[in-house]
Amino acid sequence: HLESRQLFKIVFEHSPCAITVTDSEECIVAWNPMAEKMLGMHKADLFNKHVSTLYPPQEWKRMRSLNIRHRGMLSNIATKVICKDGSLLDISASISVVKNGKGKVIGSIGILNDVTHEKLVEHQMRESENKLRIILDNSAAAITMTDEKEQIVSWNSFTQKLLGMSAQDLLYRPVSS
Repeated sequence: HLESRQLFKIVFEHSPCAITVTDSEECIVAWNPMAEKMLGMHKADLFNKHVSTLYPPQEWKRMRSLNIRHRGMLSNIATKVICKDGSLLDISASISVVKNGKGKVIGSIGILNDVTHEKLVEHQMRESENKLRIILDNSAAAITMTDEKEQIVSWNSFTQKLLGMSAQDLLYRPVSS
């Protein structure tokens, strides 16, 4: 069976997430291959660098304001990191503070997930929704959407004009009446 040290090494080396480990001074002392790949960096770019150098200044300031050292752990922090080529990468970060037996902070572990694809999809969906809204609002036909109870939950502006009703009159109005 695998020893816990071997198991840790396997998880660390093969994680699909970037993992960084800092010391008590917040300098990077360890990282996994995915961190190098995600950031486009190598040992000289990462070893003993202050972790703040990975973040744009305003993002680092915001990260500091979250008071993670006091909280002990914070997950799913939407932020950005700076890659070696200077580009910014949208990430979701989870930071855990590491303490010794006496409760003194001796470092932290950061798990970084690249969410660029999710952000792009979210942006494309918003654009599609905006286009659809423009088409619906400029349509010369009354268009309504109903819920499972056949009550009106959404409509275009022509519906209000045609029926001479306000938003309050239309919302949750049964289509049968």
